[in-house]
This record gives sequence, C-alpha cells and structure tokens, in this order.
Amino acid sequence: QNTQIILYMYVRVKISEENQMSIYLDSENAQTKYISVNEYDALLICKNEETFIQWVTDYYVFQLRSNLSEDEVCKIAEGIFVNIG
Repeated sequence: QNTQIILYMYVRVKISEENQMSIYLDSENAQTKYISVNEYDALLICKNEETFIQWVTDYYVFQLRSNLSEDEVCKIAEGIFVNIG
C-alpha cells in the first residue's frame, strides 16, 4: 500500500497590532487544544484525519496542515524558525 503524505504550510506577514486580521478555522466536531510552538501559543485542531496548527510570532502567522499524526506535525512545527535580521 502506497500512502501519500500531504503537508501544507502557509506563512503570512503580520503588519502590526493595529492591522489585526480575522482568520476563521473550522473546529466544529473537531478535537482542539492549545499547545506551545517554540514558546508561542498555538491552536491545534484534529479533524477528518487531518492535523492543523496555527501560531503567531512577533512578525508572522504560521499555518501548518497535514494528514500526518499530531505528534509528527508538532515536531515539524517545532523545527520552523524565521531569522529576521
């Protein structure tokens, strides 16, 4: 059996606190919990065999979605760093 791994990553630039954005996430009938990704608060959603994590840093909004397990997606998220300099 050939299992296809699907992984999507979205990064958005966060302009400022005054320019807030609204993001609507489908969490109906899903398992949700708050976790930490590299010391930032994150929302983890598991629904329909997909895992979704969203977290906001000082400059970026990250969204990671995959059909991998919750543990595997969390490990990928922990490996994402942005060097601002």
